[in-house]
Amino acid sequence: MFKVIVDDVEYEVRFEQYPPPDVDREKFTDEYKFRFCFGTICSIIYEDAGDDEENYTYEIKGISELSIKDQFNRSIGRKVSLTKALKELFPDDANKRKVFWTKYWLVRGGKW
Repeated sequence: MFKVIVDDVEYEVRFEQYPPPDVDREKFTDEYKFRFCFGTICSIIYEDAGDDEENYTYEIKGISELSIKDQFNRSIGRKVSLTKALKELFPDDANKRKVFWTKYWLVRGGKW
């Protein structure tokens, strides 16, 4: 998870891996998550004033899904899901998307 400020709006970025729908979530351990995960969800959460000047919370999601032939890779899933979420949030502004990628790179310790 990390936070980015763009045009005086704070965005919070979260990642989670998701299981197949028939998995009992009570028995869902970290090891199971790593070995049998089927995708990654990137959520970008932010607050913004609406037309009535009240703040509303928005959540944009990008989802990466594994093909049956794919090997799960947490890093690739995060990059694919972040790409999809950013393209939905800022479809025509590559500079704003670049701010998120720079922060992601820094949070990852200079590794993609």
